[in-house]
Amino acid sequence: MYRRLSASPSPFTRPPAPTTPSPAAAAAATPTDSLDRNPNLMLVSPDEAFGAAAKRALSDAGFSVMLASDSISAIGLLRGCEIDGLITTIRMPRGHPHGVALARLVRDHKSATPVILLTNSEGFRAGEPGFLEGLAAILCPLGDVAGLVRRAQLGMGGSGEGGPA
Repeated sequence: MYRRLSASPSPFTRPPAPTTPSPAAAAAATPTDSLDRNPNLMLVSPDEAFGAAAKRALSDAGFSVMLASDSISAIGLLRGCEIDGLITTIRMPRGHPHGVALARLVRDHKSATPVILLTNSEGFRAGEPGFLEGLAAILCPLGDVAGLVRRAQLGMGGSGEGGPA
């Protein structure tokens, strides 16, 4: 008696004919265009309650949101991923780079990344010379979740507004 020594097919048999995938399977296998996906945003806020509320509102508006509690955590999350926009508070916990430094770092990597800086009137003086120089950013009052969502939709796309600006 002969016995087969391996599980591989015999070299004397024909390989099966290739099958053509169905249109649905072909569509599922092709990567989606970046305009067909939700814009990816990085939201950085040391205020947990505001961060959670803003993330929920932005997600409801059609954005994919990564949340970080400070700039150092944000830098760690940004390694190995692409974002379509950055939303960050200017003030960070002591010992952490402020939000403008984080925005500059993101812009050094991808210069067209839209940025929304969250601030309050006591914590930021727009008149400081050179503070925002070269950084085309949108300022938004800290705590105004509805205003933040409107600015994000205008500046970064989302919820039928088109792709990132």
